[in-house]
Amino acid sequence: MRKSVKRLCRENRVRLACAALVVLFFACGKKEGIPEGILSQDEMVNVLSELYIAEQKVSTLSITRDSSRHIIAAKEGEIFEKLNTTDSTFKRSLNYYIDHPQ
Repeated sequence: MRKSVKRLCRENRVRLACAALVVLFFACGKKEGIPEGILSQDEMVNVLSELYIAEQKVSTLSITRDSSRHIIAAKEGEIFEKLNTTDSTFKRSLNYYIDHPQ
């Protein structure tokens, strides 16, 4: 009985060591960079900050929700143009960062 317990412990240690090596191997692998056509993290911070500020400014106005949506849509276009990007690039980047959190 003692020999079988010792053998099981030794087998478990070997399995654990193998699993640790596999995890270490994949953890040390080359990290993928941000794909082309995706905004960098700094660019995303700038876009999101500008959008947030614009939305907050519009929310302080005494207008209907429908009117505020139109104003925000126009502001988004101005912000994307100012920051040299497009709404499709922003949406693609937003989806990328949602799918690949750090």
